[in-house]
Amino acid sequence: MRSRHGTFLPSWGAFRKLPGHIVTIDKDDLMAGPDTENHLRRERQTLRLLCSNLIRPLTRMELCKLLAPALFQDALHLVAFEEIQTAGALPAARLREALPARITNRGFPDFELGDFLGQNTATESEIEEMFACALRMIRMAQETDD
Repeated sequence: MRSRHGTFLPSWGAFRKLPGHIVTIDKDDLMAGPDTENHLRRERQTLRLLCSNLIRPLTRMELCKLLAPALFQDALHLVAFEEIQTAGALPAARLREALPARITNRGFPDFELGDFLGQNTATESEIEEMFACALRMIRMAQETDD
């Protein structure tokens, strides 16, 4: 994964500057601070949008192609994203029906879809937030590709 400043190697916990210098970053440093809470909220809101009736199944697939799995910091969020991505063009209701078993099979036995996604209805401001979060995650993915 690339950023404007170098290449991030998530499995190694290092950030390599393009000239070849490697600086080790402790993974806990990446996860600390108030920005982490905002990022995790963006992740959850993006996943909530992907599971909603607000977008068509083909639109969901296109959004998944624009998102980078490496941006998901929370393990459950990453697994949920991967399962949404591999589910293909299922209608939202079928996706939400299949997701709990798929996530449980991936190692999260206590997964509850209702707790994960929150309430079934969303206010206009919540809908705007879901779209804004998804767009921010897409921009972050594009920044890392540059």
